[in-house]
Amino acid sequence: MYCSIVSAIAFASSSSEYSWSESRLKSGDLNSSRLRVLKCLLDDQNSHSGVVNDRVTDLATTHRQDAQELYVRCEDAQDDQAFIGAQVSILRRERRYFRSMASSYEREAVIARQAWSHSKSRIQAMEAQIRALQRDVDVLQKQRISAEDRLTAHI
Repeated sequence: MYCSIVSAIAFASSSSEYSWSESRLKSGDLNSSRLRVLKCLLDDQNSHSGVVNDRVTDLATTHRQDAQELYVRCEDAQDDQAFIGAQVSILRRERRYFRSMASSYEREAVIARQAWSHSKSRIQAMEAQIRALQRDVDVLQKQRISAEDRLTAHI
């Protein structure tokens, strides 16, 4: 860059300050200095174009890598989305299953409570019958004892 600026200044100053005399053209003084300036400019341009080419190549490589990374991330996101969708579908089916199981358990619990209540009332009825039968047995035993006592008293 420095060479191109200095060369451009030298080139401009050589063309404006000095006259285009035949002696200078013949001597080749002017031509050689201008050739040096042009050579310096071409060297700078070539070195700059090499730098620009390198930068463009680096930029293209970076772009290609970034694009590939974005494609991979997009595919990963799609895979994750499909996986989550499958899990949601499974959870919905399980929710329906567990909801039906819960209602089934509730029906069974109602039936079990009714059966327990019925058996409890039957047990209470049987206990009452047993008590009544025990009273009857006690009464009959007392009657038998008294009948035996009377019978023995008659003998």
